[in-house]
Amino acid sequence: MNRPRVLLVCVLFAGAAASASCDPGRAGPPGAAAEPIVVTGGWNDFDSAEERAKFMTVLDGFTARTGIPVVYRAPTNRDRFAPGLLADIDHGQAPDVAFLPQPGLLRTLAGCGRLSPLPDEVQRSIAANYTPMWQQLGAVDGTSYGVVFKAANKSTIWYDTSTFATAGVEPPKNWADFLRVSESVRAVTSSAIAIGGANEWVLTDWFENIYLRQAGSEKYDELAQHKIPWTDPSVLRALTTLSQLWSTPGLVAGQPARMDLNQSVAAVFDEHNAGMVFEGDFLVNSVASLVGTAGLWNRAKFFEFPSFGRPNSTLMVGGDIAVMTRRSAGAARFLQYLASPESAASWARAGGLVSPNRNLPLDTYQDLASRQSAADLANAKVIRFDLSDQLPTEFGGTPDQGLWLGLHDLLKKSPAELKDPQTITSLTRTLELRATGADNSSSRPGCG
Repeated sequence: MNRPRVLLVCVLFAGAAASASCDPGRAGPPGAAAEPIVVTGGWNDFDSAEERAKFMTVLDGFTARTGIPVVYRAPTNRDRFAPGLLADIDHGQAPDVAFLPQPGLLRTLAGCGRLSPLPDEVQRSIAANYTPMWQQLGAVDGTSYGVVFKAANKSTIWYDTSTFATAGVEPPKNWADFLRVSESVRAVTSSAIAIGGANEWVLTDWFENIYLRQAGSEKYDELAQHKIPWTDPSVLRALTTLSQLWSTPGLVAGQPARMDLNQSVAAVFDEHNAGMVFEGDFLVNSVASLVGTAGLWNRAKFFEFPSFGRPNSTLMVGGDIAVMTRRSAGAARFLQYLASPESAASWARAGGLVSPNRNLPLDTYQDLASRQSAADLANAKVIRFDLSDQLPTEFGGTPDQGLWLGLHDLLKKSPAELKDPQTITSLTRTLELRATGADNSSSRPGCG
């Protein structure tokens, strides 16, 4: 069946789920005869206007290269992206290509038969431009479904270079060195580490990085799929390690449970009340706003999250995975384009995107921090998606619920409570109850 042209596509989608919107002006060159493709992603003008504008340059680049027009369907609320996409698929209004912000959604849709496996030509392009680890992140049970287009390194600890120089320390490689460096930094500043604990997902990133390095990738995968309980000794060990850090007097800046992420960055690079702040490479713009673009990799650098005796080059990442939710020749060409280094170049030059594509030249990035992150992503030996993004949303990704709530409550405990083993044991039991409840919840996206 022939598909309608761009104007008619927008009319038809006006009645789609409330998350839909169109950009009919981006139909490609006048007189283009190719059928348009419909693309959806998590970027909109309300939550992420700058990212959306940069993403549109990627779509424009594809149209200029192929003559195939693209209609972009943006979500009204990016937090409701997954339910909106599932509703569109169920109502026969699936886009050709969707950029999935949660890897758990990839497995759900693939398991329900809602995704088309990637054509051979797309897989060849991925194989030519991505390391095997990144190829696996777009696959389910050995079948390739997606291209990881935009990635975030969530295993970075940023530090003030002048504070480290004053303390006479170098970036640590393992957890024991990290604690020693923290004590030295604390001696020359008010505290060592700023934690944006008011943003509860920051706390899950702390836990997940520790767990991945302590327990290893196999256990990490088992926990993500709830094949082992949250009362497992490996979870208890990771939470104990975290509580020991948080309970050390003076090590953590201010009131971390009330400090948001922006305040934690300012505590290090503006107020100089701490020497380090943990979060992903996406802090680059926030840090640059305080130290200046020229100050990046001069006044501000990052190091990889410390190891626990296992080999480093282990990264926890986030990412947007492009998948084919409606099989078409245009969708296949678009995914092949996304797997090429050219597709990410415009956004990388503008800042705000780091690509795992190993053949995108590092000098495409305009700052040294992004170049370092891109190199780390391309060369990492072990890569795992953010664990909480793989969990049911009500347990792993909802404010004041589930894992977020449990870790936030832990952060608010007194040092004496944090040192009490019963505190951690009780938390693991609570988390297991919540995880089991989320698994059984009817609100979890499934095969409708």
